[in-house]
Amino acid sequence: MHLSKPLTVPLFVPGHRPELLSKAAASGADAVIMDLEDAVSEADKPAAHEALAARSTLRVPLVVRCNGFGSIWFEKDLEVLAETPPDMVMLPKAESASHIEAIAQKLGSEMPIIPIIESALGLGAVEDIMAHPSVLQCAFGHLDFSLDIGAESHWEALHYCLLYTSPSPRDQRGSRMPSCG
Repeated sequence: MHLSKPLTVPLFVPGHRPELLSKAAASGADAVIMDLEDAVSEADKPAAHEALAARSTLRVPLVVRCNGFGSIWFEKDLEVLAETPPDMVMLPKAESASHIEAIAQKLGSEMPIIPIIESALGLGAVEDIMAHPSVLQCAFGHLDFSLDIGAESHWEALHYCLLYTSPSPRDQRGSRMPSCG
């Protein structure tokens, strides 16, 4: 299934619960995200890999959220994904274009990738990450981002911090705006 437009209404399913995939696909979601990361305990990760390999075809695109680049599960996730590729891969805790390239090298440059920005380091590298040819769109993980920067985890606090700490924030007169914190 070729994906040429960003996802707008995806639905997450824990990777070790394959019986939920078809239900999620029938829900009206424009994609199903099979989560191998946060929704799956360490003990259930092998079962999630088995479910990924044995999955059936869905009516909507299947996106797989693998474990983060530095995790002990990242390489195993890529091995399973290479054997049974989904329509798209979602990378949590993306902090560098090299993280995206590691997936593209293993799964091919045609595999669309959605990086999730969840840290200050990732936000600082977002332009390079988004410039990678495999990146179709980007997601923002506000809870992990809040923890990373020591902010409250509600949108109003993050809006203020992000608005005033973008790479070169300027007001209408061209003056630097105050930073958050």
